[in-house]
Amino acid sequence: MPVLDAHTDIDEATLIARLRSGDEALVKGLIDEWSPAMLRLAGTYVSSQQAADQVVQQTWLGVIRGLATFEGRSSVRSWTFSLLIDNATTGLSASAALTGKDADAPTVDPTRFQGPDEEHPGAWTSSGVPRPWHQRHQIVDVVDLALDLLPEPQCTVVLLRDVQGLSADETCSTLRLSTEHQQALLHLGRAALRAVLEEYAS
Repeated sequence: MPVLDAHTDIDEATLIARLRSGDEALVKGLIDEWSPAMLRLAGTYVSSQQAADQVVQQTWLGVIRGLATFEGRSSVRSWTFSLLIDNATTGLSASAALTGKDADAPTVDPTRFQGPDEEHPGAWTSSGVPRPWHQRHQIVDVVDLALDLLPEPQCTVVLLRDVQGLSADETCSTLRLSTEHQQALLHLGRAALRAVLEEYAS
């Protein structure tokens, strides 16, 4: 579920103006809201928690210093995450390649759904229907673990789309991906998370 931002009800022009004016409460709110996802995202590029902390700190300093010349061609959030990735990948060889999995493969096994000749085509079969979860308080920990197991490109896209709540366009802009590449990575990442969660719930 996307997080609620500190600037939910503020348009971009007002947000930029308030940040440039030194609105400390707004800056602190954004740091509190975005930093956890930024730390996780940085951690997919660097090898230690300390390095991730440094990347996030460096990014916020870059945001504050760059506000005066920020042209607003992307959202502040998208720009911030772009800076984060630039900082995290400095000196690294970042791979944006897809895994060997088929990006066009269905997210859920088609055999779990009823066929066109059955009474309710496309509906779940009795054996395929998802089971209810009764340990929801543990789901967040399971999702965190599953995210750590994803290949870096998939993890990054899922974090931005499903955790931080960036739109598809913002994610493409942030990661410099084509629409098709972003969709493929999101599909693969969500499919892997679904499999882990279903295994946990079974």
